[in-house]
Amino acid sequence: MKSLIGVTVLGFIAQVYALPITNENSGAKDTDLEPWVVMDKIIQANANIALVTRHYSIKFGDIAVPNSRTAMFCPTNDCFWPRSDDGFVYIPYKISTEYSPSEQAVITDAMSEYAKVSCIRFVSYTNEMDYLHVQPLDGCWSYFGRSGGEQPISFSRIGCLYKGIIIHELMHTLGFYHEHNRSDREDYITIMVDNIQPEPWVVMDKIIQANANIAPSEQAVITDAMSEYAKVSCIRFVSYTNEMDYLHVQPLDGCWSYFGRSGGEQPISFSRIGCLYKGIIIHELMHTLGFYHEHNRSDREDYITIMVDNIQPDCGGLLESSSGEIFSPDYPNLYPNNKDCQWKISATSRVELIFQSLDVEYSVKCLWDYIEVHDGPSIDSRIMGPRLCGSYIPKPLTSSGKDLLIVFHSDENVASKGFHISYM
Repeated sequence: MKSLIGVTVLGFIAQVYALPITNENSGAKDTDLEPWVVMDKIIQANANIALVTRHYSIKFGDIAVPNSRTAMFCPTNDCFWPRSDDGFVYIPYKISTEYSPSEQAVITDAMSEYAKVSCIRFVSYTNEMDYLHVQPLDGCWSYFGRSGGEQPISFSRIGCLYKGIIIHELMHTLGFYHEHNRSDREDYITIMVDNIQPEPWVVMDKIIQANANIAPSEQAVITDAMSEYAKVSCIRFVSYTNEMDYLHVQPLDGCWSYFGRSGGEQPISFSRIGCLYKGIIIHELMHTLGFYHEHNRSDREDYITIMVDNIQPDCGGLLESSSGEIFSPDYPNLYPNNKDCQWKISATSRVELIFQSLDVEYSVKCLWDYIEVHDGPSIDSRIMGPRLCGSYIPKPLTSSGKDLLIVFHSDENVASKGFHISYM
C-alpha cells in the first residue's frame, strides 16, 4: 500500500495574511504582507545577521541549529513537543518585556491561529522545564523542534513582527521544514532552477529525512488499524507493489473513503489533524470494503431498533440507550445563535464519546461558542479536558461512571456547522 502524508509549511501560512503592527518604532509597514512574500521578508530581515554564533548556526535562511547537534531531523522523535493525555500539545512561552503591548498582541494573535486548525496550544509559561522565550534578537529565526530548557525564538522589532512571519517561525519550532528543502520535494513541487538567484542566502539543499512522507508513529497507527481486520475476518491489507487497483492513504481534508472498490489508484483520507485514531481508520476502511452506516441501510429495521424518543428535534435531553448519535441543532446546517443545550447520557456502564465532526466558532479559551463534557450527571461534575471549540477533533473521551453530560452554548452572533458525536 502506498502511504502519503505531506507536510505543508507554506500552505498553512497562506491561510493567514501577515498582519503588521502600527507601532512606529517596530519598523512595520502600514500595508499587509501577501502570504507568498513571507519568506522574502524573512530573508531581508536576516540579511545582515551573524549566521554562526557561539551557541547556534543559522541554516536554510531562518532555522537555528545548536552547534552541539549534527543534524536537524529527529530519528527518535525526541525533539518534538509531546502530546498530553487530553490529546493536545501544550507549548509554554514567555514574551520579552522589550516588546510593547501592541507588539506582544501581534505575537499572541499569531499563536492563537494554531488552535483554530490543530491540537497545538501555546500557553503562558508558569514553571515548565521546556519553554519558548520570544525575544527581539537579530532577525527572524527559530530552532527546529524542541531543543530543551529555555528555547529562544527571535522576532526582531524591525522587519519581523508580521503575523505570517511569526506563524512561519513557529512552524519550525513544531518540527516543520521548508517545502523546498524536503528530501522528497520533487514528488510535490517543481524547482525552477533558472529562476534561482545566485545569492548566498538562497539555500536549495535537501534535508535528508527519515520517512519524509509520513511520520513513523502515524504510519504505525494506520497499519495497526488495518491489522485488526486480519484478527476477525479474511481481509488482509498488504503493501502495494504494482497492482492495478490499490488504496492510496493520504492526509486530505477530513476523514473519508470511497464506497467499495472504485478502480485504479483509490484515495482514502485521514487528515493528520483529527483523523489518526484507530477507530476512525477502521470505520473508513469498512466503507472501502462496501459497508454503509447501519442507520442508513434500507433494511435497518430488520437489524436495529431506531430509538425515536432519543432523536432530539431541537437539542438536549435524556439519553438512556447504550449507544447513539448527538448532533448540534440544525446540523449539518449552521446552528442558531443564543442556544444552550444539555444532553445527559445515563447508560449501564462507562460511556465513550467519539467526535465525528466539529466546527464551532473559535475563540481564545472558547469563551463564545463551546462544548463542555462533564464526567457525571450534572453541570457541577468534573469537566473532562478543556472546553472545545474550533475545528480540531479531540481524541475519544471516556467517563469514569455510567453518567455523562454534554453542554453546548452559542452566543448572540457568528454560527458554524456544529458537531456530530457518537457515544457507546
